[in-house]
Amino acid sequence: MASRWIDIRWGRLPVSMRVERRTPGVWVGLVGLAVLSLAFSITWGTQTISPLTAVKALLGADSVSSADLFVVRTLRLPRSLTALLVGMGFGAAGAVLQGLTPIP
Repeated sequence: MASRWIDIRWGRLPVSMRVERRTPGVWVGLVGLAVLSLAFSITWGTQTISPLTAVKALLGADSVSSADLFVVRTLRLPRSLTALLVGMGFGAAGAVLQGLTPIP
């Protein structure tokens, strides 16, 4: 039977970590969900922008109209990044509060 732990070592450094076998998969899933949510919030709105146009606008391609460039870079990207960071802050604050307060 396989162990439920994975030992992670960083080269020759005297640092190692033991994590459950499913933890890396959960992290990959959560990061993927955050990226999809960020992409959805950048492309969806009153003026719908295709994902290809949004990527071109983020990379600064010349083929993107100035209106799409303005909407993506000035309006939607800052709003989406702020929402992502605020959500991460709320998650961290909730984890700290659960760690500090005893559950009866």
